[in-house]
Amino acid sequence: GKQLDLREKIKALAPGKGLSEDGGSRPEGSEAARQRLFSFAVCQVLDMPILDQQLMLQMQNTSQRLQKQLQLLQQAHQYLSAQASVKNAFGGVAEGNGEK
Repeated sequence: GKQLDLREKIKALAPGKGLSEDGGSRPEGSEAARQRLFSFAVCQVLDMPILDQQLMLQMQNTSQRLQKQLQLLQQAHQYLSAQASVKNAFGGVAEGNGEK
């Protein structure tokens, strides 16, 4: 996996309530720019092959890029949930064999 720590950067760019840091409303254009930057930041932390990452970064439509990222994250969530279920179901057997 990747060892980048972009939590603060992503939090700052994450879609929110449309308020600027000082509590004022954001101009409409800045929200679109923020979403675009957010989608690029998410690409940096998703664990995927470099070619797939490059293709995603080259997508012109921010909405499509975010939808693709959401799809990848949902698939990863399902995989990890299934993995956790298997580990919980067979955890005692694997640990007894010295495996994890």
